[in-house]
Amino acid sequence: MTSVERFNDWSVRQYDGAEFKLNGKFYDGMIMDLSEEGIVFRPFTIDFERPDGWRPDSISVRWPDMFLSIKDFDAIELKIFDEHRGDDHGAIGSGLYDDWRNVWPIENIPGEVA
Repeated sequence: MTSVERFNDWSVRQYDGAEFKLNGKFYDGMIMDLSEEGIVFRPFTIDFERPDGWRPDSISVRWPDMFLSIKDFDAIELKIFDEHRGDDHGAIGSGLYDDWRNVWPIENIPGEVA
C-alpha cells in the first residue's frame, strides 16, 4: 500500500473524519492512512460506544485500526467528512459527512474513467 497525505488540494486527506456501517454496527472515527487501495481507519466509537477503559484524558485505550478496501466502500456506505461543503452542498459551511465518491477523485479510483 502506497500511502499519500491527499490526492489533490480539494480531495479526501489523511486524518479526515469518516463513518460507515459494517455488520450492523455504526463506526465513527478518522482516516489514519490513505491510498488508492483503501484507508486505514481508526474507530473512535462503535455503535456510539467507546472501548472499555477509555478515559477523556488518555488516548492509550482505543479500538484497533482497520484496513478498509476501496472495493468495499459502497457496501459499507462510507462517508468522509468534507470541511469545504455546507449542509446544502454549497461551498460555504462548517462541513458535513458526504458519500466517499464526492470527495475521492475519480482518477484515483481503480477501474474508473476520469
